[in-house]
Amino acid sequence: MSQLIETGFRTEYAVDHIRSIKVTPSGDMNGNKYSGSVKLKSVNVSQEDDEKYGLIEKETIVEFKIPCEDNELKKFNAFLRDLQKQKKSLVITGTLPRDAGKDSYTVTSYENAAALMSKNSK
Repeated sequence: MSQLIETGFRTEYAVDHIRSIKVTPSGDMNGNKYSGSVKLKSVNVSQEDDEKYGLIEKETIVEFKIPCEDNELKKFNAFLRDLQKQKKSLVITGTLPRDAGKDSYTVTSYENAAALMSKNSK
């Protein structure tokens, strides 16, 4: 898990629309242990004028990885789905985006699920 030990600057993200939610419990794969997390996918779509094709759409995909204790996964999943229904934004403080492929980026939250539920319930 990423841990912020000094704050010289802060990057906050407002996830306005959650495209998908993937819940992953802690586990062990090939001898490597990993902690539980929830991954949210959000997409920005921009429209650009292309000389050859006219108007085209481009997607920028960001996956937000949020650390979560196994016993909090169900509660956090329900919390996120409730935010989706209410069309409310989720505010996350996290790392700078890391390139994950063509027009795709990954951000790791500095806050765990419990902290995000508390912060976003106010």
